[in-house]
Amino acid sequence: MATSHNHGPSIFNVDALGGIPAALREMLVVSRRGGIRILPAVASALLSRSVRGVRCRGGICIHSLERDLRDTAVGEASVRISSLQAREVSISAALYGRSLGIELVDGAGEQALLGSTLRLSLQSGMQRVVRLRW
Repeated sequence: MATSHNHGPSIFNVDALGGIPAALREMLVVSRRGGIRILPAVASALLSRSVRGVRCRGGICIHSLERDLRDTAVGEASVRISSLQAREVSISAALYGRSLGIELVDGAGEQALLGSTLRLSLQSGMQRVVRLRW
């Protein structure tokens, strides 16, 4: 099933099938070569939700992103991440243009200060948990 504007054989539109899910994903997770930005442009309707199974560039998977962002003064979000291959990835996050603090929940000593980027080492298939705080 697909939507179409201007009924007829000359114009066929599949934006609802391809474009809209990609746009929603980009509001929550943006991936570029070697880096991931979390919550770059989250909409108010998505403030208290979770998302699962987001595939990113470089074989990285966001298994879950759980957040309750209704209180923008203080809060946290949790991200469970893995990679198909051993690699390093930079993780940064922002909420409404304000950089968030990032810390690795399952590791020792790996954390980023407010406004900085976390360099995270991922082993093949191993899941890591990152917490975002503001």
